[in-house]
Amino acid sequence: MEPSWPKPSLAWVCVTLLMLANGVAVLDRVVLGLLVQPIERDLGIGDARMGLLQGFAFSIFYGGLGIPIGMLADRGSRRAIVAVGVGLWSLATAACGFAQGFVALFLARVGVGIGEASIAPAGASLIADYFPPLARPKAYGIYIMGTSVGTGAAFLLGASALVLVDRVRALSPSLFAAFRDWQIVFLIVSLPGLAIAFLFRLLVREPPRQGASAVRGLSFGPLFKQMRRNGLAYAGLMSGCALNVLSIYAILGWYPTLFIRIHHWTAAEIGGAIGTFGVPGGMLSAISSGFVIAWLARRGRRDAPVLLALATTPAFLVLGLASCLIANADLAFIAFVAMAIFTNWSSSAVLTGLNQITPNAFRGQVVAFYTLINGIVAVGFGPTSVGLLTQYVVGPEHIDVALAAVLGLCSIGGAFCLLVSRAAFARAAQAAA
Repeated sequence: MEPSWPKPSLAWVCVTLLMLANGVAVLDRVVLGLLVQPIERDLGIGDARMGLLQGFAFSIFYGGLGIPIGMLADRGSRRAIVAVGVGLWSLATAACGFAQGFVALFLARVGVGIGEASIAPAGASLIADYFPPLARPKAYGIYIMGTSVGTGAAFLLGASALVLVDRVRALSPSLFAAFRDWQIVFLIVSLPGLAIAFLFRLLVREPPRQGASAVRGLSFGPLFKQMRRNGLAYAGLMSGCALNVLSIYAILGWYPTLFIRIHHWTAAEIGGAIGTFGVPGGMLSAISSGFVIAWLARRGRRDAPVLLALATTPAFLVLGLASCLIANADLAFIAFVAMAIFTNWSSSAVLTGLNQITPNAFRGQVVAFYTLINGIVAVGFGPTSVGLLTQYVVGPEHIDVALAAVLGLCSIGGAFCLLVSRAAFARAAQAAA
């Protein structure tokens, strides 16, 4: 019998709220990149520890809790998991605004990672049960668009707050007098997530699971058996996309600082520029990704997600290096905007691809396993690698060289992984069809 899918209106409400939740997640995650200079100054830390705050402080639990949360998503209410997770990371972001030292800020960032571990496995599984296969790529594209929305909000809101912080403090001198500028920014950006958590709990319903019922028991055996069956397809897609996303997190964490140190822009200037010009390219990237995958699939390309992810690697290699190394600030920023058109293709491709070759009973866990790899490789090493290179190898004044080196190596490695796995993925997609 043909499966009965939920009403499209309910499906798109869910995707819209997931997109907004994803946007809030990125907002709370990357606003730190705009605040590097004042936090380093106020807390007396260098680039290496700043890289830890942007990378491993967040990714330790973001990746590590993904698989347990994925198991819960395959067994229980995904709607409740998302709502609780959004509320938790929003409160942790507010805690960043109260941090008085490196350890306190590190622990608050750990809390953000714990909350954000919920959205990828539970959200991706919800979309797979709300939308039939041919409609899923577009739905995942809209969901991933939240990455660009959140990035834009992070830079625009952060830049605006840095400009208007004195006025905010004047609204209630007794309340804000003791807060540093960057602490006020954290308090502001924590508020939208609480509203999203309430709306998700109110408006989203748990859809019936298509193709299989939720699995029972708590064993990793069935998951690993499923992944071994198509080992090269899973390994190549996950590792290739994780390396692509590593480049994105390196950029989010350090590109504003590059412009502040190398081109002598202010934080407000580069934040406003990225939010105004770079983010629309990222939104176009997210929306177009679903259409490109669907277009390739209609022409019989079962490896469409791999091809989409593969197309991002030359863009990151050429445009990414140009955006770091061109001496003229305007030309460098134009290269950055052009690169932004491809930034979300890998994230959309990996979610579509994993759900394409994975049975319903394991989708949350497989996406969670990718979240683990992505958390360690991309979120952890992305910002941290640049910070270590600047502090211990090339020096803070050569942040452009450090960021370019990370982008170049990741682009080459990502292309290799995806090329090696393309045929295996096509076979796995054929078997799952």
